[in-house]
Amino acid sequence: MLKDEDFYLPGTPYTKEEIRAVLLKKLNLKGEEVVYEVGSGSGTITVELALSLPRGKVYAFEKDLQRLTVIKENLRRFSVRNVVLIPQALPCDLSAYPPPDLVVIGGSSSLREVLKQVGACLKNGGVLAGLAVTLESLAIYQEFFQNSSFTDFDGISIAVTRLKKAGSYHILNAQNPVFIFTGRKKEENNG
Repeated sequence: MLKDEDFYLPGTPYTKEEIRAVLLKKLNLKGEEVVYEVGSGSGTITVELALSLPRGKVYAFEKDLQRLTVIKENLRRFSVRNVVLIPQALPCDLSAYPPPDLVVIGGSSSLREVLKQVGACLKNGGVLAGLAVTLESLAIYQEFFQNSSFTDFDGISIAVTRLKKAGSYHILNAQNPVFIFTGRKKEENNG
């Protein structure tokens, strides 16, 4: 697991190392999956996914050009070669890309539409994971998983508090809580 300070993060929002650690544990990667990462932001999750997939590939969707520059620097910094950067947001035409075994949604301004699209293109038995930091996103994820063909639905909240030096004292510096939702697309029986 990489430390936050190992990344190039020039004032851009990013997923903290404790959240990345729990997310990766919940994903239970085998090392050869095809992953779509939606809303790649600064690339912290992108890099961790790619390093965990020596025989796999990450398709990282990010529309913000400034954030794409940050992601490229982080990929260079860690010598990551198994990421395809896609400079656009979902929903979009995905016909040029292989169907994913796993989808990770870091953020999206069109979350309902994105969930519908990735839920449809995800391989049967594939895992959909989403991170939420707003009440609105929480409600959208809950609605989606309750009304879809996903099983093994799980949701957790993580609240990290770090020590911060303040003179001769140490104070508690609370980070924003993050919710991680996961679900597995039902396998279709063909018999």
